[in-house]
Amino acid sequence: QTEFLGAYWKLPSEPLRSSDVQARCVSKAHKGTATVNQADAEMVYDSLRYALPEVFFVLHHEDLPFGTFDVCVHVGKARLRAAKKGEEPLVEDLFTVAADKLAECSAKSLSSVPWKCTRSYIERQLGAIEARRCWLCAKERWLIAVTIHPWNANAHYLIGTHYLRLQTW
Repeated sequence: QTEFLGAYWKLPSEPLRSSDVQARCVSKAHKGTATVNQADAEMVYDSLRYALPEVFFVLHHEDLPFGTFDVCVHVGKARLRAAKKGEEPLVEDLFTVAADKLAECSAKSLSSVPWKCTRSYIERQLGAIEARRCWLCAKERWLIAVTIHPWNANAHYLIGTHYLRLQTW
């Protein structure tokens, strides 16, 4: 059963006509939020309540060593532990090990949606880690992520952020 923690609208801190490009974009959850009408929230909850378990179920595949949701959970926990200790390389190593494990899958799995979602997620995360050192290198990872799985919206967003930082539009 899916339980929801709450709902809020994410709003930019400046109007769409603002000359400040970054301020007119939605970027952080703790800034620029507004309450959601309870009826609207319930409508969204009703739409997602049955869809989300199906999404996570589909991402598990019998031939994969783990699914995207498993990677998210394990890596998220590892990131939290590493951040508390200041051990960022541990997280990068974890994603590299996950990528190596996926490479062991059968040829049939390499074309499956769960494999593509998982591999794309790993590339996106490796790109986020790389961005701390080299934004251009990170962009290459994000391009790989969207090549593997074109619906990886976060990777597309990060590529756009890269171009925004370069003021290339």
